[in-house]
Amino acid sequence: VSFAHEALHTKHYFWYFESKRYGDTPEKSVKFLKDHGFSDDFVDIFYEQTADGFKYRPADKIDYKDHIYMKNYDHGVFDRVKYDFNHRYDPK
Repeated sequence: VSFAHEALHTKHYFWYFESKRYGDTPEKSVKFLKDHGFSDDFVDIFYEQTADGFKYRPADKIDYKDHIYMKNYDHGVFDRVKYDFNHRYDPK
């Protein structure tokens, strides 16, 4: 489960860095993510919406937001990993 947890962090950060690479402003980065099918909740991990648009979320807040996202959306992944681990050697 720990590896799955860290893999999801990696996937999330991959897309965050891709969004920064393709967008030279937070608004363009958010558009990139949304154009690639990511939800407002995913965008909220890395970007804060303000009255003036979007800004980058402070690094010390991202980890907390990412864990909240995982709690809300990724528990099925962890459940499947646990199931596969526990039943890997079941007789067929």
